[in-house]
Amino acid sequence: MNVLDNDVSIFANYNTPSTPKATTIRQFLTSTKYQGEVERIRATTDKTERDRLKATLPAITPSGVFSYRAADSLVRHSGLICLDIDYKGNEAIENFFDLKSQLMRIPNVAFCIKSVSGKGYAVGIPIAYPERHSQHFDALKRIFLGLGLMVDRACRDVSRLRGYSYDPDVYLNENANVFELYDEPKEKLNNYVHRSLTSYEAQNDPLQACLKIIQNSIDGERHNALLKAARLAGGYIAVGLLDEAVAVVELVSEFCRRGYDRHYKPLKTIHDGIANGKLAPIIPSK
Repeated sequence: MNVLDNDVSIFANYNTPSTPKATTIRQFLTSTKYQGEVERIRATTDKTERDRLKATLPAITPSGVFSYRAADSLVRHSGLICLDIDYKGNEAIENFFDLKSQLMRIPNVAFCIKSVSGKGYAVGIPIAYPERHSQHFDALKRIFLGLGLMVDRACRDVSRLRGYSYDPDVYLNENANVFELYDEPKEKLNNYVHRSLTSYEAQNDPLQACLKIIQNSIDGERHNALLKAARLAGGYIAVGLLDEAVAVVELVSEFCRRGYDRHYKPLKTIHDGIANGKLAPIIPSK
């Protein structure tokens, strides 16, 4: 059976974790039942109201059948992992809203659909070892980062929801290649570099310490500030105090908020800085 026709659980809405019913990924993605609601959401400019409306739509767990919406209530894995690619964190991609045509070219992609807001994409990828769901996600996150794309880290959760969305041009690929790569868990490093605390690090918030470097930068110093912030993030990532995907998304977002030359590619600077920072794992001295 094609992965698109595997059973998954469907829930009445985002806030109902119990009494799921059965459907298939194909049926859910091609349904037009809530087209009107989706169009209303996309026409709503108030974020609070958009979120309220989105929460009323049905949602599936694309990675399997569940007795209850929780990772430990998985009954049967669907053999598929769903990645969310949102505009936030990917602002530096000039053609983000034309990205779907490029995602469709990836041979492992079984489906690609616009999100309910119309400002992101959901991408389904069949995986070889469902019992290694989270490790497959880690490998996919790493590969997509290499392509300059940030994926939502919440998709590592096997019980992650995918809310209803309407896309008249939803992409379905009957012959998607099964993704076989997975990342083994990394051991924590012990060769820490001890150093004095800054006021922000003293508050035990590594991410804010990195972002503050960008916030305090001035015109003409933005590149160096971004590189310095990314190096600091790399040191924290190396010891598990900061998630790399979160760091990249937030660094890009903060940098873009400050204004930048549209020809400048902040992702390369961030990746270079993080890679360099990982070579010197850091933990604040006690």
